[in-house]
Amino acid sequence: MIQCKSCRMEHGTNRTCPDCMRALLRDGAKRLDEAQVREAAAKGREWLDSGGGGAPPEVVDKTARLVAFLSDRLVRSSAPGAGDDLALAAFAIRYVLDPRDLAPDHLPGAGWADDLLVAKVALEDLRLSGEPPGKPEGGPAKGRRRK
Repeated sequence: MIQCKSCRMEHGTNRTCPDCMRALLRDGAKRLDEAQVREAAAKGREWLDSGGGGAPPEVVDKTARLVAFLSDRLVRSSAPGAGDDLALAAFAIRYVLDPRDLAPDHLPGAGWADDLLVAKVALEDLRLSGEPPGKPEGGPAKGRRRK
């Protein structure tokens, strides 16, 4: 068992720890092949077109950004393979769309919280969050004061 340095739980198991979710994303992304990456883009578009499966707006928004990134990269590349960025985005999309993930989506509050964290971590790792790395979305960067 590898212990997470942030939460001290088994790495990849704490659905409230960003470092655990990052480990889960990286491990899952390594297992995807090109067909699964393409399937994630298609299923993500279908999910968004059908209204986002009852997910909170913030989850839908972040998933839409991941789907747009993945779809754009797949269209622009003639032989994308399952590169790290593509696989990471694809795994995050697959995670959000799976109703039986670490915290099943039917659980009040917690059901979508892990999906939101996975989407946020994926966007940060792909540098698509609009925020500098390590800065929580919507807040001031660490060590800086808001004027």
